[in-house]
Amino acid sequence: MKKLFIYTLLLIGIFAVADKPLFMRKVTVSGKSQQKLTTKLEFYIPDSCSGYRLLGEIKTKTGKREKEYGVDEYYRRGSLVKIFFSASSGQKFQLAFYKNKVKRLAQKQTSGVLRRVKKFNGKNVRNLAMFKELWNDNTLRGARFEKKIYSGWNPFGPKRNSLHWYSAFIKIPRNGKWTFFSASIDASFLLIDNKLIVNSPYRKWISNGQRGKIKGTVTLKKGVHRLDYLHANNNSSHCYAIAAFLPPGAKKRSFHYIPDTVYTPILTATAGPLQTLSGKPVCDFDWQIIDMIEINERQMYVVKFKTPFKSFLTWSLGEKAPEFNYFYFKPGEYPVELKCNMGKIKQDVVVDYQYMLKPIGTYKVKGFISEALKQEKIYGIQSEGYAFLASALVKLKMKKEAGKFYKHLLTKQNSVPPEITFTLFNDLILNDLLRKERYKEAEKQLNILLKLIKSPKLLSTANLAYSELLFYRLGDIAGAARYFSKIKRKDLATKELQMRHNLVQADLALMNKGLEAATKLYKNIKTVSPNRKVQLAVSGALIAIQNCYILKKYDAALEHSKKLENAYPAVRLEPSYLLLKAKLFKQLRQPRRATWILLRLLETNAPITLETKANWQLAQFYFKNKQYLPAQKRLHNILKNAPRSREAAEATILLKKLKKELQR
Repeated sequence: MKKLFIYTLLLIGIFAVADKPLFMRKVTVSGKSQQKLTTKLEFYIPDSCSGYRLLGEIKTKTGKREKEYGVDEYYRRGSLVKIFFSASSGQKFQLAFYKNKVKRLAQKQTSGVLRRVKKFNGKNVRNLAMFKELWNDNTLRGARFEKKIYSGWNPFGPKRNSLHWYSAFIKIPRNGKWTFFSASIDASFLLIDNKLIVNSPYRKWISNGQRGKIKGTVTLKKGVHRLDYLHANNNSSHCYAIAAFLPPGAKKRSFHYIPDTVYTPILTATAGPLQTLSGKPVCDFDWQIIDMIEINERQMYVVKFKTPFKSFLTWSLGEKAPEFNYFYFKPGEYPVELKCNMGKIKQDVVVDYQYMLKPIGTYKVKGFISEALKQEKIYGIQSEGYAFLASALVKLKMKKEAGKFYKHLLTKQNSVPPEITFTLFNDLILNDLLRKERYKEAEKQLNILLKLIKSPKLLSTANLAYSELLFYRLGDIAGAARYFSKIKRKDLATKELQMRHNLVQADLALMNKGLEAATKLYKNIKTVSPNRKVQLAVSGALIAIQNCYILKKYDAALEHSKKLENAYPAVRLEPSYLLLKAKLFKQLRQPRRATWILLRLLETNAPITLETKANWQLAQFYFKNKQYLPAQKRLHNILKNAPRSREAAEATILLKKLKKELQR
């Protein structure tokens, strides 16, 4: 019996130690309300702890004693935790942290508007019971307190296929019959004191709700009442959810959305720095995603780190300052550790897509980009960061920084994907030279790049660009074939590069081996059967290009052209398409590029009418550039093959001018 008693005491001692907190934070409730209200609090939990409790002192007849208060955890991302509890202004608490998970007292919401969001399978919600079933079957994506039920967005994910549950409390100023309204896209249900008042199931647009046709009436007594607004959204573009009401005796059309003054307020509490139980400071920091910059569908996440300690700092991120921005380029969970003179602390930082950040100015974005460049140079960045920075520097026209970054990428050929380096070279140097038809300068820059390249993959990418330059811009078919033969297709890292490789191969075959050889290669690029659906798509794209050309929207026409060729590469053998494309590049002030498209057209067995038009445009180009012999050849072809055409009459006039020039 004595042994059993001792064993029991040991067990009690073990559990007592296990329940003893490791750290604590002092918590203070702000505001001016003496009434107990739902109070929100956010804090960071150390990696060494798994549990926490909210504790406070209460007065008793014999003195003061510690009491645990109930909490509801409504949001957690890594070490960042958001809870609410019931308190009045000025109250003080202690947030105790434990090594192991602990059971906490629960707390129900008593004021404010809390919005919880879940993702679901997009079913058409037929009734309230179905909504609740879907809600119970899915996991929480996020939650936050709102000012009112008046929203057009999902703050925690895509708008489509999202479930929203607003739990709110409203102050009813007088007794009587109150009418409530719902205006939502797709299904919504409004409940007062757990009773369904407004029933609006199924998918629909918001218009009937805006006109006040979706409503319900309930008799209410003066005081605070629970309001629940449930919304199932299937729309990918909008996520409208609006709760409105009409007081007793008011005019029928005077209903309006329920303002934030009608909802009962909430309080905010703040948590102090991490301490030991005796009140000594412990190494501590906090973090916050302050911005997300998105450029060309790539993201840069700006996370601000801050610690109250200014000496003996060592961050696992490399920084040595007590406050700084750190840049991530990929969502994920990242452990971060801080060491200072009183120990160390580790937290898990969760980076995820930010759906409702306010837009910021270009000047601030450029500042973040500059900071990220410094981080890369000193501490490094994630591999996804190189693609983002390469795009951002060009997009924001930071030419000086882009030039330095391009040279830096050439020193990191073994670690940075080659397409990133070459894309920056394209955007920074090559594309501008090609647009201005400064082809010799473009060739010079490519030669400089080729001498610097050590990576086989980057070398293949550069050789592909060189063969394109020689073939499509300079008309050097033999040179293009020579550089093309140096390319190892397996070293072309992206589908876009492989597609370009296939097109050059087929076009070289057209000029060297003829139409039949090129046609076979084009058919192998993409297995698209020439059925009616494809023919209609090609016809539609051609019409779109023609319309843009007529409206002088040449850049838009070029975009349609690129999409068409990606979907149906063999269209590059269609004479009518090639003629239209040549006219397009002529309008874009790239006549030399247009010329080589026309020369390819003449290898496609084009109808006489199209061949004549191509020869006439070529003759004009050659004559303008004082290339009289090639011009003469094209003019004679017109007179021989289409002697009665309009082009033949114009060719006769031009031939006379040409002979005078040759006689000089």
